[in-house]
Formats: sequence, structure tokens, C-alpha cells
Amino acid sequence: MSDRFIRRWRVPLALLVALMTTCLALPAVAAADPEVTVRVEGESGTLLAETVVEIGTGSGNATTWNNVGSLPETCADDTAYQAIEKAVEGDWDRDLAPQEILSETHTWSPNEEIWIYYDNNNYSDWGICDQHLADGDTVLMQAGVSGNSPDFIPASVPLELEVLDPISGIVEIDGDLTVHVTAWQPSDIFGTQDPMDPNHWIIDPSDPVDAVGYTVTAGGASDVTDGDGEAVLTMEEAGPIDVQASKPLDAENWSRSVPVEVCVDDGVSCP
Repeated sequence: MSDRFIRRWRVPLALLVALMTTCLALPAVAAADPEVTVRVEGESGTLLAETVVEIGTGSGNATTWNNVGSLPETCADDTAYQAIEKAVEGDWDRDLAPQEILSETHTWSPNEEIWIYYDNNNYSDWGICDQHLADGDTVLMQAGVSGNSPDFIPASVPLELEVLDPISGIVEIDGDLTVHVTAWQPSDIFGTQDPMDPNHWIIDPSDPVDAVGYTVTAGGASDVTDGDGEAVLTMEEAGPIDVQASKPLDAENWSRSVPVEVCVDDGVSCP
């Protein structure tokens, strides 16, 4: 080997050795527990607004929210089961197919009512004890009614409301607010058999579509979304106001968007 080659690599090799020594000396940093967001939508109102909870990594079993007593089911501590338990602070029946959450009950008989589990806006193809969650995932427990035969797709689905104009979210008094509402509509809730697991049926992700015919309210203002999922509201009340989409008093569609706050400015009400 030539002297030129040795001289060329002498410093980088020394630097590499120093870096390796430093890395070996550094203490191991424990990975943070995942944080997920849980929401519970009942028949006529929100039972639990978006709530962030910390779950486990899957290395242990789910525990009660306050570590007092035990759970009736053995599920991993990174599952939707654990997330729900922590978010509602134990106020549910703790069943694998819940019927009661936050004192609201829905049973199949006599009206085919159910609690629907949506995972990241998708109709979940795993049960709450089998769905392992990652940091940033969302859990929606949505009260609903079974859809009609043969598809049985429920009308109650995840909704998202977005402010289109003004982008800033600050509206002048008597000005117009334009919003768009998206619905995540399942195309199938039965799925196809998983070739790797005969006990699992794969359901395709839900399709985001324009939510047509939803009532958008903001204080005393309201409008119904058109064929493009858009609504225009004339804002006559000043101050911070929540905007939300739903189908009030609908017998089967209990969907409800997360409220989005806007501010109606009369010259003094908004920063």
C-alpha cells in the first residue's frame, strides 16, 4: 500500500474510531410510548372529544386506566382496547364488542344499533383487542345503525370539515365562510380472507368522498353541503365560533365532524 493512500485515510480512520467510541459510550435512550387520539360519537352528540392517551408498546397486557383492579379481557397494551380504556377512564362495559360507552348503550336487538370502530378513518378489519396501534393513530367509536342488506354498510362514518375560505380562519362580521366536508365511506365491511391468516378478513381502506347533504352549523349560521361537499355560511355573530357538520335528527346517520374553530371579527373580537 502506498504512503499516499495511508496518509489520505489516516485522519478519516482516526475520526471514525473516535465516533464509534463515543457512540458506544452514550447511554441507550428508551423509546417513548405511543400516543393515540380517541373520540367517541354518540347518537345525538359527542360523548368524548378528541383525547390523546399514551398506550404501551405491546410488550405487556392492557391495564385499567388507573391501575386499580383488572380488566375482563387479556389484550396487549398497544391495542385499541387499551386506548379506549384510558380515554374513557374505565367508563364502558370493557367488552370486546362494546355495547355501553360513557353511559350510552347500543345493542343489536331490536334496532340493529352498534358501536362501530373506525381505525384512522377506516372501517377496521380487526377487533379492538387485535388492532395494534402506532404513534399518531386515531380511534373513533361511532354509534350507528347497521346498513341495509346485502352490503350492511352503515351511514354513520367519519367526517372531516375543512375551512376553504378564508384560509386564515378569521372571518369579517357579516362575511361568508366556505367549508368542505369529507366523508370516509366504506365500500365493503366484510373484506376478503387474509392468505396469511385464515381468521382475518382484509377490508380495503375507506374512500374519502364529498359529504353531500350535511348540515354545517356555526353559532346561529347554517348551510347544507352541496354536491361538492361545500357549504357557505354568512357569519353574523362575533367572536370565536365552532363549525361542525352533522345530520341533525337523522334516524340512521349519526356522523359528526370534529369542530373547527373560526373567529368572526367585528374589529375587536379576534387577535
